[in-house]
Amino acid sequence: MLYPSLTANELVRFSRGFYPTWSDRAVEKYAALFEISMKQRFEKLSNGKQTKVWLLLALSQGADLLILDEPTTALDPVSVDQLLRALVEDAADRGCTIFFSSHQLEEVEQIAEFAGIIDSGKLLMESRLDDIKNEFRLITAAGNSLPAQTSPQVLSVAVEGNFYRYVVTKDADGFAAGLSQNGATITNFAPLSLREIFLQLVRKER
Repeated sequence: MLYPSLTANELVRFSRGFYPTWSDRAVEKYAALFEISMKQRFEKLSNGKQTKVWLLLALSQGADLLILDEPTTALDPVSVDQLLRALVEDAADRGCTIFFSSHQLEEVEQIAEFAGIIDSGKLLMESRLDDIKNEFRLITAAGNSLPAQTSPQVLSVAVEGNFYRYVVTKDADGFAAGLSQNGATITNFAPLSLREIFLQLVRKER
């Protein structure tokens, strides 16, 4: 909790003494970037502006590790973009590790190097983001009497007339080749977004 009656400037002065690696230069940088009203009392700020004050205080600590929980809550799209760019730049400039949780998977996909997918407290997958995305493919095939069962390799099957939509993991190329050998015509072979992968894994788990 922050003291609601203090201004952002006063919160900076209060917080500064707790962190030997505190950076006033970072305060100036993020106050300008996020357009924070530094002389206004915290309780008078909008939810989005309050989030920006929290982020300014966190990013100014000079920490080797930042743990952020839903850091884009209440932020508008422009502010979200500014924050994500700032996180990447901060990590690159200082060698800082940033660990954050978010339900906004497009944001995770935009900046993360490693990702973990959690459902009801259970870790379903954890790996480099590129490796996760390379493991899953959406295959659309046209044909008659194609396999319509799920398996450890086939996470889901949707059938519309003669078209079968498969979400496949582990050797999607081999699966598509097998369909072709059975007379199917492959009409689409595409990667999935992180959001689509999340939904597939959670649905399979449940």
